[in-house]
Amino acid sequence: MINDSEVDSFSRSTLSESVAKLIQEQILSGELKAGDRLPTEGQLSESLNVSRSVVRDAMRTLAARGLVDVHQGRGMSVAQPAPDVLADAMVNLLLRSAITIGDVLDSRATLERATARVAMSSGREGDWIELEDRLDDFRTAVNDGNWQLAHTMHVEFHLVIIRAMHLPALDVLLSPMERCIYLTSTPPDPQPAGYWEVEAHEPILEALRESDGDRLEAALDAHYASMYRQYSLDFRSKPFRTTVIKSTT
Repeated sequence: MINDSEVDSFSRSTLSESVAKLIQEQILSGELKAGDRLPTEGQLSESLNVSRSVVRDAMRTLAARGLVDVHQGRGMSVAQPAPDVLADAMVNLLLRSAITIGDVLDSRATLERATARVAMSSGREGDWIELEDRLDDFRTAVNDGNWQLAHTMHVEFHLVIIRAMHLPALDVLLSPMERCIYLTSTPPDPQPAGYWEVEAHEPILEALRESDGDRLEAALDAHYASMYRQYSLDFRSKPFRTTVIKSTT
C-alpha cells in the first residue's frame, strides 16, 4: 500500500502532515475504500520509516477530518463518508462569528425559496406523498405535545423539499445545512401548539404538488413571515450560539 520511498523527501517539521496527506489521497482516490482496515501503527511506522508518534499524529489528523476511524484495541479503518464533520465545522464557524439568529433565518428563507422552485419542477408524486406524510407526523406530534418529535418532523418536512430537487451533488453540498435548519426550527416558546404554525406548511405542499410558482412563493412568504413574528427582534438579534445553549436546556 505505502512504501518508504514515498516519504524520503518529507521534512521533519511536516512529517506527520505528509503521512496524513499520503493516506488521505489514497482514501479520496478510492484506492482505500470505506471500511478497509489500515495497517497497524507499528506496520505503518515500519513501512514509512517514521516513528510511531508521527503515525499516531497523522491518524489523529485523519480522524479529525472524518476520514479514519480509530478504535481502541481494534485498530484503524477508513471511515464511512458522512457530512457530520463538515456540519460541525460549519456550525462552529457560525458559533464563533458575530452572526445572529436572524441572519441564519434570513439565509434559510432565501435558500428555501430557491430550492423549492427547483423542487417544484423536478419533484415527483412520491416526493409529495413523503412531504404529506412528514406534515401529518408534524401535526400529530404538535397535537400530542411531543415537542422533540415535532421539531424533528418540522426539520424533515423542509429537508424533503431539498431532496425533491433530485440533484445528488447538491444534496451533498447542502447536507451540512441540516444542522443549521435543526437549530433554528423550534419556536422560541414551543407552547402553545399554535406557535408551530403547522397549517402554514399546508399551502407549501399544495403549491409544490400543483406546480404553481406564484402560490409557492406566497406560501413561503407567509410561512417565514409567521416565523419572524414569533421571533422577536430581541431574539433575532441574539448571537447564533444562543440556539445551541437553548437546544441543550
